[in-house]
Amino acid sequence: MMTKISKVLQPLCLLVTLVIACLALHDARVAPVSGPMGALGPSTWGVANWYIDPANSSGCASDTVNTGQSATCASGGVGPFLTYGQVSSRYGTISPAIPYGQSVTFHFLSAQAAGQDPIFFTPRLSGGGQALLIGTLTLRSSATAGTVTPKNQTTAQLLTIASMPAGTTAKMWVVNTTRGNSAAFIDSMSGTTATMQQPLAAATLALPTGTPVLTEVNTWATGDSIQIYNIPISINLKMWRPTSGDLSSSGQYAIGWVSNVLLADTFGTGNSQYPFVADGPNALVGSVVNPRTHIAVLSGRGQSAYSLGNFHVGPVISESGANGQIFGGGLAGGLTVFGNKFIVDGDTLVHGAVVVQSGLFEIGSAYFDTSITATLGHLWNVSSGNGAFLYGAASMVLNSSSTFFNGSGGSFASSLLLTGGLQFGSGTTGCALDDTGDPAVWHCGRALTAASIDAPVSSAGFNGCAHGPHGAAFCGP
Repeated sequence: MMTKISKVLQPLCLLVTLVIACLALHDARVAPVSGPMGALGPSTWGVANWYIDPANSSGCASDTVNTGQSATCASGGVGPFLTYGQVSSRYGTISPAIPYGQSVTFHFLSAQAAGQDPIFFTPRLSGGGQALLIGTLTLRSSATAGTVTPKNQTTAQLLTIASMPAGTTAKMWVVNTTRGNSAAFIDSMSGTTATMQQPLAAATLALPTGTPVLTEVNTWATGDSIQIYNIPISINLKMWRPTSGDLSSSGQYAIGWVSNVLLADTFGTGNSQYPFVADGPNALVGSVVNPRTHIAVLSGRGQSAYSLGNFHVGPVISESGANGQIFGGGLAGGLTVFGNKFIVDGDTLVHGAVVVQSGLFEIGSAYFDTSITATLGHLWNVSSGNGAFLYGAASMVLNSSSTFFNGSGGSFASSLLLTGGLQFGSGTTGCALDDTGDPAVWHCGRALTAASIDAPVSSAGFNGCAHGPHGAAFCGP
């Protein structure tokens, strides 16, 4: 008798199980969000703040008990989640349509374990809404800056701070409270002396009301009060790509924003890929990026990918990039530029080779220590308010149909400060055109230097424009 009853009830039990699973998947027990755009989906789409504590630093993180909407715990399920996946589950998607004009912030309170709980987030934003992921920095020590040697582009001197506290390492984040909380990563250490990346203003590192404000701070000095933070917490971020719509009535952009984290590469530094894609303004700020960074710009209001004050450990590749740009920070693995327009400015420290395969590479002020090679590409040195200096030990090589245009407002000798030499292909000479007579006369085989490009043709110079084979040229206004 019991066997017959079991056979009858078994299909019914399976049906009930499936219904429960579907309800959980679609969050059908939660009322839709109502707003100017109508019913959008589960009410979770309207949550303003999510708190995630993978290492359970709070001591009470839970995916089964908590609501994930508080950094601290209380009765009734108040407290952080353990996983990002729990938020995705409650959304029912990785691409929620955030209610009109609303923003969402993911607060990571602690690091994720390697290879666990990957983060993909591709929300739809409108009306100035924003999608933010913010890591929690941990203070290592407070100190008084020892002897500070300021940056000097003319001599390729980078900013250094002596007598840093014991245990200080590269990739630590330094905040100068004397200088308006401006901040930068430590690029490298030699003994107790830190070579710094370019300090950026607090306003550059804070969520903007429009597009990011790009401002350097060059006043760090001996005796300043500094705070040294540990290397940012590691997370398994795989994609953060909001699609943004219109501005708010006050002019606020809809924007993506990731700051103060370390993007892990589980296969080893520079092997995996982080697709840094802008479908509208998208900013990566004050973070360490271990994978290769592939930057691309698709569409959307603002149409730009901003890398602000980041420590890129793996190579950076600009796949396409109308207004894609790097401001400040450092690149440890070099840079490759493909197509359209890409900008490096803010005294970015570029270690390793730079290859410009095509398109326009716009350079404000930046440090290069290896080489810059252009093939079918165009380089433009232009000031955006932070000067226009290319400095360091790098060489610059222009191959066929590649050009360098000096738009700095000054001479080649005052702005093109690279000490590794200038070349057309493998050659170190070029041709000058003397057009003072009729017919004009070409003078070839002249030594190619910044000073000689400035010099008049009558003084073995190029009068501002040196020509090489197959359309290559160094020219100025």
